[in-house]
Amino acid sequence: MISPSYINMGRIFMLQVMDIKEKKPNRLINEKSPYLLQHAYNPVDWYPWCDEAFEKAMKEDKPIFLSIGYSACHWCHRMEEECFQDTEVAELMNKVFVNIKVDREERPDIDNYYMSVSQMMTGTGGWPLTIIMTPNRKPFFAATYIPKVSTMGMRGIIELINQVEELWKEKRRQVVSQAERTVELLSRNLQLKSDVKGPYDRYVQDAYADLLATFDDQHGGFGDSPKFPMPAYILFLLTYWKVKKDKAALVMVERTLKKMREGGIFDQLGYGFHRYSTDARWMIPHFEKMLYDQALMIIAYTDAYKATGNQEFALVAREIAEYVFRDMRNEEGAFYSSEDADSEGEEGKFYLWTESEIKEILGDDMAKVAIHYYMAAEKVLISHERYILHRKMKAEELAKELGASEDDIARMIESARALLLKARNRRVRPAKDTKVLADWNAIMIVALARASSMLGDDIYLKRAIDCYNFINKRMTFDGKLFHRYADNEAAIPGFLDDYAYMIWACIELYEATFNPSYMHAALELNKLATQHFWDEKEGGYFQSSDELKGGVKRLKETHDGAIPSGNSVMALNLWRLYKITAKEELRVQFEQLLSFLLPYAAASPTGHTFFMNVLILYASEFYEIAIVGDIYDDSTRKIVEALRALYLPNSVIVLKKDGLPSDFVSKLDKKDDRTTVYVCKNHSCESPTNDVDVMLSLIR
Repeated sequence: MISPSYINMGRIFMLQVMDIKEKKPNRLINEKSPYLLQHAYNPVDWYPWCDEAFEKAMKEDKPIFLSIGYSACHWCHRMEEECFQDTEVAELMNKVFVNIKVDREERPDIDNYYMSVSQMMTGTGGWPLTIIMTPNRKPFFAATYIPKVSTMGMRGIIELINQVEELWKEKRRQVVSQAERTVELLSRNLQLKSDVKGPYDRYVQDAYADLLATFDDQHGGFGDSPKFPMPAYILFLLTYWKVKKDKAALVMVERTLKKMREGGIFDQLGYGFHRYSTDARWMIPHFEKMLYDQALMIIAYTDAYKATGNQEFALVAREIAEYVFRDMRNEEGAFYSSEDADSEGEEGKFYLWTESEIKEILGDDMAKVAIHYYMAAEKVLISHERYILHRKMKAEELAKELGASEDDIARMIESARALLLKARNRRVRPAKDTKVLADWNAIMIVALARASSMLGDDIYLKRAIDCYNFINKRMTFDGKLFHRYADNEAAIPGFLDDYAYMIWACIELYEATFNPSYMHAALELNKLATQHFWDEKEGGYFQSSDELKGGVKRLKETHDGAIPSGNSVMALNLWRLYKITAKEELRVQFEQLLSFLLPYAAASPTGHTFFMNVLILYASEFYEIAIVGDIYDDSTRKIVEALRALYLPNSVIVLKKDGLPSDFVSKLDKKDDRTTVYVCKNHSCESPTNDVDVMLSLIR
């Protein structure tokens, strides 16, 4: 029987070709991961990552073929269709190897370890990741996508298998020796030690200089192609602008966010961001949509709106949230992981249009406006006369060009968008990965809680709390987080990212509600993170828990890539928790983590921009803004609203309330029996005030 998760994936085009009744499922049929279930009817004798597979390899004296990918990955689908569905390839793989499939989203620890191997051995990485290793898990070959047969200088899988079989039989000693050297070199390379110390501002300046040097002044973003959204860059530049008063930093932010929204990387009809752009102009995307991208881009656009007052940035944040609520949310309030790049076996087909399709759906008059608005400025042809929609002009510019009123054009554009979206929804949709990941959902909680405070929309806060409650109810046992939820089952002990992002979510929910229970939850999760992930010898947090058995060597991830590393997020958490509570042990823990992260950040400043964001806050003026008053009182609400109208990355806002675990706020009292504000630095406060204007002047 096919698992419901697989049906949810919607890879209908594959199942239509394969008569499932005539296919024998492999061991992956019992898994919950939609990615693994995509391979459940392969003739390859797949194992999930488990002791049984390694025991079999030892017993039969076979090397292991490890394939790592994820459900929305276009090239993973390509390799599966070309190689793993092929009986000739499968027979060879089953003869020579013990074959293991891993979902990188379920097991980021395994993926991170072997991706480090790939980057060390080949200088590159990506998915699908292919590793061949000894039965005791030591790798001696690494690659990404492999075709069936050798072509254009790329070795095919049939040739590769035959070569590995010969090497394993004839040159075993050399193979094992190479694998052992690889593991030894990796261990050495991962231990970066240095006497890097303050002043910290020089590392911040290095990161800023790198971004300034690589900024694309014409199209926004950084570097050439491919181009990734990189919200960590945006958040760093916004904080840098706020603290350093550097206008160039804000120019980079505004141009990048504007150009991304106009390009094909943004879904112009249904909203939300695709994974990345294959070109420098943000036009031609890699079409998969990831939950973490949506969450981090909501944060980036919301913060940019607060910094600039530009309503267009607020609108984009709302558009992304609309997409997530409509297409990525389950009935209990949690959020799905991703949507595929492919539909009907072709990347991007769901999102592309011909002019004739648009005319047929909209009629001549509305089609003329839509084609001008979404295509006419520059037709971006993808394939077979199909175009990606993008936006090169504003409604007012189009109205002027067509000699029509702005209001009429704006209404027509919105009507056209709704009609095209309705028509698109009748197409075969890309597959959806419906598993729930604690860390990615926690990032969405952060985004929605922050958007609620900054955009003033209570629905975002409600949805954030719904998601938080889901994780507590379905994915938390004895106070400990589990990483993945699918088909009514929570599994895999939580990773550092799960804890780090949930702590961040608790802090954001506290500042959005001033409910002390969220601060207690944050502190409790921090204790667990320290207990199960902190390295007492060398400092820093391991990616995997000391309770996770049967994995790989525990690594510490510091790189801030598509999402910030757990170590960088923990640095932010510890700093903010210390500022809110004034608990000295949190300051000590923060400074220990700072010492661990600094050498990595100094060696690669733009690879650690989220951490650099924390470093700016640590090295500059930081405010603890304490309010003493009843949250339901009008004067208290006015003070809170005035604070939320400001962009204040260099502050925490605390409301004195029974049960709040804050050593410094507990000592503060009202002035003249009215709502009172204390503006403090390093927990040393200015004279209290009841006046909003005085408070604002103290902050400024």
